[in-house]
Amino acid sequence: MRHTLLLVLGCVLTMTATLAPGQTTTLYDGKWTAAFDKAGRPFQAEVVIAGLGGTWTLLEPPGRPFRSGCLGVQFPITVQSSTANELKFRVDGSKVQGCNSPTITLKPAGDKRLDGNFDNGNRLELAR
Repeated sequence: MRHTLLLVLGCVLTMTATLAPGQTTTLYDGKWTAAFDKAGRPFQAEVVIAGLGGTWTLLEPPGRPFRSGCLGVQFPITVQSSTANELKFRVDGSKVQGCNSPTITLKPAGDKRLDGNFDNGNRLELAR
């Protein structure tokens, strides 16, 4: 009886450790490429989602060089909602002066694509 109790307790502790904070996974975990237009110019960002966090890295737009302190910086993101019908996250651009902190809401649009909007209404697409 005592061995059974210890075995059950060991299983419960193992399961609790597996579900520890920071180890949550979502349907959208992984690396994505965001594509959007800003002031009539095409932009891309690398988005990495890992559980309830991740990073947003603005990439230099194709064509003409673009100067911005926001380029190449890995800004943290916070996932606010992750369901089969929606992914919503906030990019924290506050660590660099002049960079935005948008909230982005997306919906599945195929196997490896999400379509949605920034909180200002501008459209964007995420693709794997």
